[in-house]
Amino acid sequence: NHCEISSSVLENLARLMATQKPISSIIGEDLIYWENSISTIRLINATHILLGQIGESGAGIYYKNISKGLNLKIFEKETKYERRYSWKEFIEKGKKSDPPIMVAFINRSNPVNSQPAGMEILKILREIPYVIYFGTFFDDTTEAASYFLPITSIFEEKNLVFSSWHKGIGISNEVIPPRGEARPEFFYYQRLARLLEIKGFDFGLLNIFHSVLKPLLSENLSFEKIASQMVLNPKETKIAYFEKKFLTASTKIQMITHPEFKILNPPKDFPLYLYPIIHRDFQKEQIFPDEIEGPPLVAVNPEVLKNLKKSAKNEFFIKSAEGEIMVHLTEDNFQRKDLALLSFGRSILMEENLNLLLGLNFYHLSGNPIYFGNFVTIRSS
Repeated sequence: NHCEISSSVLENLARLMATQKPISSIIGEDLIYWENSISTIRLINATHILLGQIGESGAGIYYKNISKGLNLKIFEKETKYERRYSWKEFIEKGKKSDPPIMVAFINRSNPVNSQPAGMEILKILREIPYVIYFGTFFDDTTEAASYFLPITSIFEEKNLVFSSWHKGIGISNEVIPPRGEARPEFFYYQRLARLLEIKGFDFGLLNIFHSVLKPLLSENLSFEKIASQMVLNPKETKIAYFEKKFLTASTKIQMITHPEFKILNPPKDFPLYLYPIIHRDFQKEQIFPDEIEGPPLVAVNPEVLKNLKKSAKNEFFIKSAEGEIMVHLTEDNFQRKDLALLSFGRSILMEENLNLLLGLNFYHLSGNPIYFGNFVTIRSS
């Protein structure tokens, strides 16, 4: 038990979910500090599906993802200079950045807890002169904060409510007044803009909502209606499981193990495409240690393996423009001939070699995994 919630409370929650209909859940980001965190989120999803809480009025799972048809250009500003680091790059380059990082602004995030190398991140943050932290609670990352600005929770503020999983869209109101000195994010943004003489923050919050929702507004859907009640997003015409059927041939749940995507113009030198398997950490930037030790496993079509010179120890090398690493090959009859499926391996190999070999491993946008890999070739040892 890694949390302070007793088993009896969890059991009562399970009974409530099994007996109450409809029931809706709001779930946040998984805490990837723990190895089983992705499994936790998957189990929450599976529970709602198995209990028939999808496609029912008043039921469902709420994700904080971006819905279709919103005008987000009002938030786009031209930047004269920009550096982008993944967390892994931040750990490697944070102390050596040129120019050095002087200010860190963290908004409703807890990287010290949510990233596998959280303690390394904490060390780097402590060396940055000014760390400004927007947060609802004091947490692990707060330890490095020079200034903590308390933010209201979703129940203490007026805000847009939308999701790419749940098709409703609307404007929420305060359920309870803000506690203590907590204020909405926009409150701080407006005041910081005035201090820094940044223009464009003089308009009110409702004006921002109106601009964001403008592409969705029509004769049949007014801003006033959205402000008064939840409505279906007109750009989101399909509702998952509305007919109480799963979109598979058998109408049963099927796990997707081989995502389908097109490979554009593979180079001659590297005809195969290496991509990672969907497993418990499929949406993360850094691969966790796994129970299976030894070189990473790579599944290929039997014909690909047949054309390679057999190795006594089944040791092969995957080579790309970025580098080379030893792997063990396994046969997969369902694998395409132009793909190689990366499975598991020791974390040290993953971190030191495969992160470079793959470039970018896993990212997600609006809740949908986007897979990055690299063109490779395979040679025997």
